[in-house]
Amino acid sequence: MAYKRTDIGVSMSLPIGMTEAFKRLALARTDARDPRVRRRRVWIQDLYEEAVRDFLIRLQRRERVFFAATPLRRKEVKTLRLEPALWTQVKEISARFDVSVGTVVRTACSEFLEANGITLDRS
Repeated sequence: MAYKRTDIGVSMSLPIGMTEAFKRLALARTDARDPRVRRRRVWIQDLYEEAVRDFLIRLQRRERVFFAATPLRRKEVKTLRLEPALWTQVKEISARFDVSVGTVVRTACSEFLEANGITLDRS
């Protein structure tokens, strides 16, 4: 969970609108939850970690993936926090595919949004 003090930060460049898309998705999932659930709110941090976990599962299944390039023009710099165990797995994947940790996380987030029916403006 994102509330631990031992989380590790990953700083990266994201396409404009990705952060807002995750905010909207978190609000939509919160609204869809049963009000009787103890922890009703869906945190954006939980969605980031879910995106990375889903991506790592795809890689374990040996699915073919294409890593997202760093946006050249319209971008925003964001620091995401990951659990230490998750960060270690991402670090291993980045070394195995010879890409940066930020590229792995950015690709995971992009594909997670697309899987949830959200497309970003690429212009």
